[in-house]
Amino acid sequence: MYDKTNDWMLTKNARQLIELDDLMISGHQDEYSIEEIERVTGWSRYLATNNLGLLIDHIARYMPEQNQMIEWVEPQKVARVNRNHYPFPSYLRYTFFKQSAGAVYLYMIMTETFTTVEDFAHRMNLSTTKIRQVMHEVDEELAKSNIQVDQHYRLIGDEIQIRHWSHAILYQMLAGNEVFMASIKPQLSKADDLREMVARLFVSFNRTMTAAQKANIGYLMAILDLRYRGRHIADLSRQVDWTIDETKLSAKYLGYLSTIRETLNTAYPYLTFSQVETESMYILINVLLIVDDPKMHDFWADTPSEKHFESTLDFIQEAYTDFFGLIIARNQLAQMRELLFQPVMYYSLYGSAQNMYSWHSEVVSTEYPIVAQFTHAVLERRAEALNDDVNHLRDALYMEFFSTFIQVLNVRQLLAPVKILISFTGLSALKKYVMDRINGVGGVLVEFTDDYDADIDFVISDTSLGNPTAVETFVWHTIPNEDEWQRFIKHAVSRSVLKFNVTYGHTIQQEVPVCTMTDESPAEEA
Repeated sequence: MYDKTNDWMLTKNARQLIELDDLMISGHQDEYSIEEIERVTGWSRYLATNNLGLLIDHIARYMPEQNQMIEWVEPQKVARVNRNHYPFPSYLRYTFFKQSAGAVYLYMIMTETFTTVEDFAHRMNLSTTKIRQVMHEVDEELAKSNIQVDQHYRLIGDEIQIRHWSHAILYQMLAGNEVFMASIKPQLSKADDLREMVARLFVSFNRTMTAAQKANIGYLMAILDLRYRGRHIADLSRQVDWTIDETKLSAKYLGYLSTIRETLNTAYPYLTFSQVETESMYILINVLLIVDDPKMHDFWADTPSEKHFESTLDFIQEAYTDFFGLIIARNQLAQMRELLFQPVMYYSLYGSAQNMYSWHSEVVSTEYPIVAQFTHAVLERRAEALNDDVNHLRDALYMEFFSTFIQVLNVRQLLAPVKILISFTGLSALKKYVMDRINGVGGVLVEFTDDYDADIDFVISDTSLGNPTAVETFVWHTIPNEDEWQRFIKHAVSRSVLKFNVTYGHTIQQEVPVCTMTDESPAEEA
């Protein structure tokens, strides 16, 4: 599923080529005809043919070592995908970012190296009119986060949001390749000192930094170094949720603050005493969020953010009771506390998610529509109680809440079983494979039977049994392909939802067309 959230600065054609590349990376087949590309993307035949040619040309020109990723096979009139030649998924996107005027402009204002519109236009080989249009588009996107670009082409506004936004840009959009980090390194003077200081903190935490944490912290410290040298300091006094009473901190946290202050005083001697105090707290808070160790949650005791988190757990319990008529077990609440603490705390502090990914409702609700609806109910309850914008809240937290509920709440055991008759003649291994795979479908509680009776919901067989118009029947002669399997899942989940609605009095929608018989051979489909 192509995620356009982070590609707003690219041209329309670049986004289309990334979408096409994403389709071929994530697809379940090795060959794609023009007709298939048309069907999946919704493009015209001309656009599908043209974009495929442009993608192959772009790979050959800018990614010569991967020039066999996609090749056109003339006799069969198909594009053949060779996944053995694919680099990491974001590489193609990065090659477009390197050529994007919007991305280069962002880089220059983040590093405060922008000179004049004319110089920038000459560098990008574009007209000044086009450059001003690009700059205007970037400025509009920044304004959504209460960030502006001043007359000297520096980021100004809410300093907390500038750092959050800049960090997300570095981590997810521009730093997909070491080439970028090498290009930005000359702009950084003391970022290495900050990273080494955080590494010492991890030793004090008795924690080993993961690769993701190293990258996360590396980009954060790079942003802080850029902001400090530009004399941009955070003002936490205006941020209620950032209020931490140092007099209530234990000796270990005061020791961590002392370590950070020493580093800041040495690396940035021009910072005032109060600025060092503020920035030390800012760094410690962010490092603890990245570490996300339940043993260190006591740092947040009695803070506004911690109270928001506790109220969120209450909302989950209330919604669960309303939705299922039950109470969440204590051990399940403990697991939720660990999984949701970091994203909820981050949202309380920054007013958004730590990442900039979008979530796809059609993906999360296909196999788990009941959990998807429950997640919506929880977030709507939290938004109403805390006077928050529910759409903004969903964008920031939906996926983390949904993923938590999938792992912690054994919703499948609350469902009425879907009864399935599986009958294969002389294909016992295939029968076991199909049964095992069906048992792995999270949104369905399955009951297998060997009897053809009025209570069964589906028949899976290598031939038609009984009256095929009375029971939905799937005829498989071999292991089903991905399309056949997904078709069955949709029907099974839909039947499970219908039974759930009858049991609990809900009106969750998960409708699919009635299927009386499905076979791997299109000619035999009903």
